[in-house]
Amino acid sequence: MRKVFIISFVLISVIFADNITISPSHCVLIKPQTPDSINYNRILVLFNLPSNLVNKRIDYVEFSFPAFTRTDSIITIEALPITKEWAANTVSWTFPWQKPGGDYDSLEGARYFLRLQDSKRVKLDITEIVKQWLTTHNYGLILKRSKREGGSFKTEIRALRGVLSDVVLKIYLPSRK
Repeated sequence: MRKVFIISFVLISVIFADNITISPSHCVLIKPQTPDSINYNRILVLFNLPSNLVNKRIDYVEFSFPAFTRTDSIITIEALPITKEWAANTVSWTFPWQKPGGDYDSLEGARYFLRLQDSKRVKLDITEIVKQWLTTHNYGLILKRSKREGGSFKTEIRALRGVLSDVVLKIYLPSRK
């Protein structure tokens, strides 16, 4: 009987939780400036977080965008926190990075396995990343494929580019009572 009560409580708190939806302030595609660069594409996304979040408890943060057309049966999408400040009008594959393709923390990211038949939104849990941004620096996220898949988006970049206007960050806060 007690287990049922606990599960019910969790569901109720999710249903009535307050949330904040934020669109990115910048969404930029970077790739090397070489003839074979068609197979090396990464996306940088920056969100301006409201300053009043600093002292609030955050239950969950979801980064999402629509599924997109691709030819591989399964791809791994990584959303990793960027570790260096960048500006949308000057950023490139090599600038301002120490490492070409972007400086990011590969240990703190979120991963999503997208199968060919998937048509629902891609949703990544980046709760810990956003909590860290509130106490340190928010340089945004880099979206890329996993290292074992080449580390960059390839031919699917055209389709992915088309869904970037629908990228959102949802921050779930505890419900007000």
